[in-house]
Amino acid sequence: MKLTVKNKIMSIGGASTVLNEEGKEVYRVKGKAFSFTNKKFVTSLDGKVLYTVRNKYFKVLVYSAFIFDENGEKIAHLKDNLTLVDNFTSVDFADTFKLIRESGVIKFYKNEEHFATMKREYFKVADTFELEVFEEVNAPIAIALTIAYDNITDRKDRDRANRRN
Repeated sequence: MKLTVKNKIMSIGGASTVLNEEGKEVYRVKGKAFSFTNKKFVTSLDGKVLYTVRNKYFKVLVYSAFIFDENGEKIAHLKDNLTLVDNFTSVDFADTFKLIRESGVIKFYKNEEHFATMKREYFKVADTFELEVFEEVNAPIAIALTIAYDNITDRKDRDRANRRN
């Protein structure tokens, strides 16, 4: 299953649309306005919250984001591993997630099984990510991991820009 996660250019809170190969919207990402943690909700088209993604309140050494399931249970704490490449890990939960950059794409692993691949599209007006999810059942968690990745990299970029000023 191939998906495109496209951030909306004009939105309060940072919304995104998720499109399938035919360009049809299949999921939504709604951002919470005025959120210190950049909170976002991955929802079905009928508005049911599937996952919630938010940054950690304060950065202590590493950038990180949390993912919560539909019941509000924390299922992942994605952490930047302080390397120059974008590798992230989440451990100490029922499932272990890893995002590993290889050959220009980021591979998503769940319990050591490669289940999706994400590629960031550059030279677009808004952040755009191409996702290939091997089983449709894993699409919502792959979207949540993509949003967590985007939250972390956006925060890193803002902090770098602030240090330069």
